[in-house]
Amino acid sequence: TTNMGTALLQWHPPAITHGPLQGYRLRFGRKDVDPLTVIEFPERENHYTTKEIHKGASYTFRLSARNKVGFGEETVKEVTTNEEVPSGYPQNIKAEGASTSTVQVSWQPVLLAERNGQIVKYALQYKDINSPRSPSELFITAPESTVLLDGLRADTTYDIKMCAFTSKGSGPYSPSVQFRTQPVDQVFAKNFHVRAAMKTSVLLTWEIPDTYNPAQPFTILYDNGQSVEVDGKLTQKLITGLQPETQYSFLLTNRGNSAGGLQHRVSTMTAPDVLRTKPYMIGKTNSDGMVTVELPSVQTSERVR
Repeated sequence: TTNMGTALLQWHPPAITHGPLQGYRLRFGRKDVDPLTVIEFPERENHYTTKEIHKGASYTFRLSARNKVGFGEETVKEVTTNEEVPSGYPQNIKAEGASTSTVQVSWQPVLLAERNGQIVKYALQYKDINSPRSPSELFITAPESTVLLDGLRADTTYDIKMCAFTSKGSGPYSPSVQFRTQPVDQVFAKNFHVRAAMKTSVLLTWEIPDTYNPAQPFTILYDNGQSVEVDGKLTQKLITGLQPETQYSFLLTNRGNSAGGLQHRVSTMTAPDVLRTKPYMIGKTNSDGMVTVELPSVQTSERVR
């Protein structure tokens, strides 16, 4: 391997070919990426240079020779390149669902060729664009790809940027992304959270400020475009018809919000489908006030407590 991101492979023909040699087949690539690249060579070739060898990665090279019957046993060589700091930054940084004091930030990993090793954590800097203070900094352990920023000021524009770390240190910061928190007088609900996550339903609850006009209904968006409208006087809603053991994200909006209503977001995982039947009583309550209950068997290979 070289510092220029290439690797030179050289080989000699096999000593025993059981007939005329007709060529070679090379299968190679990063060990953590499928599938391997496949290249075939004529019998005259004895070397090959591959480009885009990434830093901080392990590669496998598998070479076999072919006669008229087919390919023989593969010769295997493996190589691991040294880690360095990332040469790129997290991709597609988004700040969504801003309330008066919070915003959900999400991102995608550094491009594979720019990671230069295993990403161990991210740093997120954010600041009020009109404040002379230094940015606040938050560290997120990989492989997380989302974080909730809280403690923000209402009706304020913030600037955020991110970088990634390998064991060797940090890479460059991303270009800045800006978002604005909601004004106080636009807050229509607070403390939006999941009260209970069941097998096929989720109970969502929230609080309504005294200043909110309950004449305007709420809308809850979830599951790739599904929505349900809720009376503005209510503070909870049971969402049904969900799939067991599935991640869902819920957005609570109100019709009167000129910003589109993406004010509150919460995510949860529904419960696994482990009890297919209900418990039932065996016999009646005895004179001591005790009853015997038959429990259903657990229909899963997962550990259950």
